[in-house]
Amino acid sequence: MHITRRSRARNRRIFSASATALIACFVIVGWRFDIGLLKTALPGLVAMNPISAVAFLFAALSITFFSFPLVSFGTISCQGNPVSLATPTGKNAGRTMARRLLPAAILVPAAIGWLRLEGQRTEIFDNEMGLALQTVANMVFFAFVVIWNARLLSRTDAERSKAELLLRRAHRELESRVHERTEQFFTANQSLQLASGELEDRVRERTAILAETEARLHAIVENANSIILVKDLEGKIILANQRFATLVGRPKEEIIGRTDYDFFPKKIADEFRAHDLEAIRIGAVTEKEETVPRSDGSCHTFIANKFPLRDSNGNIYAFCDISTDITERKQMEDTLLENQRALEASVYANQLIMDNSRDVICTVDEAGRFVTVNAACETLWGYTTKELEGKRYIEMVLAEDREKTNRVAAEIVAGAAASDFENRYARKDGSIIHMLWSAYW
Repeated sequence: MHITRRSRARNRRIFSASATALIACFVIVGWRFDIGLLKTALPGLVAMNPISAVAFLFAALSITFFSFPLVSFGTISCQGNPVSLATPTGKNAGRTMARRLLPAAILVPAAIGWLRLEGQRTEIFDNEMGLALQTVANMVFFAFVVIWNARLLSRTDAERSKAELLLRRAHRELESRVHERTEQFFTANQSLQLASGELEDRVRERTAILAETEARLHAIVENANSIILVKDLEGKIILANQRFATLVGRPKEEIIGRTDYDFFPKKIADEFRAHDLEAIRIGAVTEKEETVPRSDGSCHTFIANKFPLRDSNGNIYAFCDISTDITERKQMEDTLLENQRALEASVYANQLIMDNSRDVICTVDEAGRFVTVNAACETLWGYTTKELEGKRYIEMVLAEDREKTNRVAAEIVAGAAASDFENRYARKDGSIIHMLWSAYW
């Protein structure tokens, strides 16, 4: 409703401005051609000054064509803010034509009429000829104007049709692209949903695998016979298994965050810390033997394998200590060492006996080769120890005694003991000696 009122008011103002322009044109023509009737704005009034008429004309044209709020004297009164005008001031085809035709329709006929009057005054032609020429000139001018505007309108219409065609084509292309992008989006959305589902499945699978791996590692750590510790670079314990808790006699909750100095004497803790720092400095596995006091007062010996733990960038952030109790093995090693020493002493004593005995003492293997011989063998047979080792004893027995010697040797290997067995041997120098044997396997 408010828009309708404004439109009506604007139309009234445009009509008033057009009427003012028409009156101003009559006045200007009246003064130019000295027509007294046209010199007054209205019949019976005083003649209007031509300068005032020109001012009225320009004011009306300014309001009509340029939407410029000029006020003509007594004709247009603006209420409130200046009002934007006009039918001829738009951008459509009708308003464009109005802007082209109105000035020509006002000015050209006036110019033709002036030329007719000047021709009649100078007696170039009479009134009838002047009227005919004016009529023909007006017809030719307006025909030219109509044809010219028709061509312009045709060109404008062609451009508009072309623009509409391009617009429809662009619209179709846009719809096609929108449809294509919609399908791509739909396909991408489906792929994304599928990938999201696969990712969720993989995450669940990896989570289950990780949980299973963590449970497996926890079971290994807790049930291992070795002490397993993980410490940060400052020596604070961040993981400990039950074996260490049993060793120090503390629950695991009281172990996390503490250091070796909270559980062991300073001297022993200093030794542990030195081994820790060495593993960090080297950056590889180190193996140390450590003596650890237990809560019951006994001391146990451990083999401690310490190695650094690295993050994804290769930086050391902690280290692991796996210590295995070797106390029983150390005790067995000590016992074995004592037994070995006793055996060596016994062997040494036996060797002294063998070396100082005047009787032949020797050992042979299953093939009858000498394994060990004493010094009396060299004296009795004339062969050195080196020459006898690996030599078959049967080769030294006389041929006549070999059969019975082999028979008795077989009985000895079978488990029988032989004593006072006599046979003959050939010495290295070829002489014959008689031997009396006692042997067992």
